[in-house]
Amino acid sequence: MPVFISYSRQDKVFARNLATNLVQQKTHVWLDDWEVSAGESLIEKIQSALQEASALVVVLSKASVESVWCKKEVVAGIQRELEEKKTLVIPALIEKCDIPLFLRDKKYADFRTDFDAGLSDVVEAVAKVSNPSLGRIQNDDYHTDWAHDWFDIDGNFGMRFTLVQHSKNWPYSVLSTITVLCTEEATRRYSSYREVGLESFGHLVIVESVLEALNGEEFFVLLDDSFPKSKEISIIDPKIQVGYHLHMETRRLGEDTGKDILMHGADEIRKIKGMVVERIRPPTREEKAKLIAAIHKNSKL
Repeated sequence: MPVFISYSRQDKVFARNLATNLVQQKTHVWLDDWEVSAGESLIEKIQSALQEASALVVVLSKASVESVWCKKEVVAGIQRELEEKKTLVIPALIEKCDIPLFLRDKKYADFRTDFDAGLSDVVEAVAKVSNPSLGRIQNDDYHTDWAHDWFDIDGNFGMRFTLVQHSKNWPYSVLSTITVLCTEEATRRYSSYREVGLESFGHLVIVESVLEALNGEEFFVLLDDSFPKSKEISIIDPKIQVGYHLHMETRRLGEDTGKDILMHGADEIRKIKGMVVERIRPPTREEKAKLIAAIHKNSKL
């Protein structure tokens, strides 16, 4: 999901500069000046973006605190914070002004004397909700901390997911590592995304392809003692006919409850995919055109 920037029209130059710098940090940004075309409903676009945004950066100035639009956007952001019980609204102060009541207890990114310092604070705050390589999955009975990294082995691209599942009701945790190694053809397809600067989107495409290939396949391990267990499988995505080699290793940590634990690799990958989808920026029209050309070129190699 994108980062929504709320600002007054009088602060347009600053908002554009902030948005441009965030994009350079590979953050998916929603700025009305970029997203709303002539003839489209501004109200509908803003309402939809506010509901889907992973964070709301509020540009605070004398003009914005008096703006009816900005006030409504702040209220919408605070309402989501209360409902979802997580930090979503990030104040960005660009000049001395009367800070809205609901934002006074928040630490703000201070741009008044040093733009780079303020930007650093925003990037740090946004990373917690927009980084596609780290995250936490919350459930009623447990939460899962996960990390994603990637590598090359003998010219083939690979991805690794590390997960720690913490039970809220039982005195144990489960540590798992799922490794995806692309075949030569799958690596070539991923290279097309890398060539046009869409590495993160390429990672998502691989995850989606792996899940398609895992449909109906047995990729799980049963933890019935204190020793690590592993599972290895080779799969092919039937839609695009590319293959992957998967390896999962998992073990239980903590107290022995006498109960076995069944870990489904596809389920864990699917949960991570859901968070990654929310956090990465989709390709622009120009990037899609470049990507199609790159895929066509690499398919002939």
